Amino acid sequence: MKFGDAIIFTENGVEYQAVILASRVLDDHMGLGDEPLVQLAFFKPITDGAGNVLNVLGTSRQLELVQFRTDVAHESHEFSEEVRAASLESGKIDLPASYPGGRWRKVGPVVLPAVVSPGLEVSAEDLDAHAAEEKAKEDTSGKKETVN
Repeated sequence: MKFGDAIIFTENGVEYQAVILASRVLDDHMGLGDEPLVQLAFFKPITDGAGNVLNVLGTSRQLELVQFRTDVAHESHEFSEEVRAASLESGKIDLPASYPGGRWRKVGPVVLPAVVSPGLEVSAEDLDAHAAEEKAKEDTSGKKETVN
């Protein structure tokens, strides 16, 4: 994972689109597919007591919109039994990090709405290729074709 990669960050049951700022490898803290811990940033709406989203742009509260999280584990991470047992030997949990907040996962393929094509999964590369084809058609014909 590298700076600027898009991910999904889940915290308290709410999913946010986030970007990676940095990542690091720490023994016993990798996901099942060797996913690293990440530092990330995301936008979190500011709400009032009733849950209504407030427009805080241009106010002193606008900085609250940008949120940062450090050492976020992948959603597949779990400490091994050996690590758990070793952490309890001293009579207290002594794990080097804990994850009370959220977890992250990679952004999956884009799924188009059912009205376009039911069940069709399209990757970002496919969308880019399609956009390039449409642009080429537009450049040669002078007008864009509409597909129904």
